[in-house]
Amino acid sequence: MKKIRQLNRKRNYFIKKLKYNTNLYLAAKRWHYPCKEFPLEKTRTILLLRNDDEIGDAIISTCMLKTLCDAGSKIDILATKENSFIFSSNPYVRNFYLLNAESIENHQSKFELRLPDNILYI
Repeated sequence: MKKIRQLNRKRNYFIKKLKYNTNLYLAAKRWHYPCKEFPLEKTRTILLLRNDDEIGDAIISTCMLKTLCDAGSKIDILATKENSFIFSSNPYVRNFYLLNAESIENHQSKFELRLPDNILYI
């Protein structure tokens, strides 16, 4: 009787592992799409949005400006006042647009969720 239990347990673990791996494989086949290459040569104008007030992120994003410009793209940047000094004098930027901070807050307030305090757990 003990030997039958052991064999049953092994069979159950094997079936469970087989089901898991089969489901994982099917999910990967269903949801994983191959990445398509982005045709940088066909891109003429790029608008880079830097509407966060993070100076470090803006500095890091300047690294790609030369590469994009060398590929023949014209680069326009929309940024906030905090990041304006980074992009305004950059030779690879064609147009620089300053974003009004109040307009960001007004726009974001339209999409805020109105939830009661007792639902939010912090």
